[in-house]
Amino acid sequence: MQQGEVGDTDVQPLALAVDPSGKFLYCMNFGSPAGNGTIDLFSIDLSTGFLTHVDRTVTATDPGGLLVVGQPQ
Repeated sequence: MQQGEVGDTDVQPLALAVDPSGKFLYCMNFGSPAGNGTIDLFSIDLSTGFLTHVDRTVTATDPGGLLVVGQPQ
């Protein structure tokens, strides 16, 4: 998947979190085909709410939770 493309999540989306700035959405996915979990990062267009897939991180095991911390910008 190329940066800027609209993307779907991995096999089983389990948790969503928006960063404090409201500019990014994180999606934790359980049980990808390789047996590892993933976390997808989407940018949020603040004027339209449109999501754009930015990146995917593969975790060593299925993630147990998702927590985004910080201060609003």
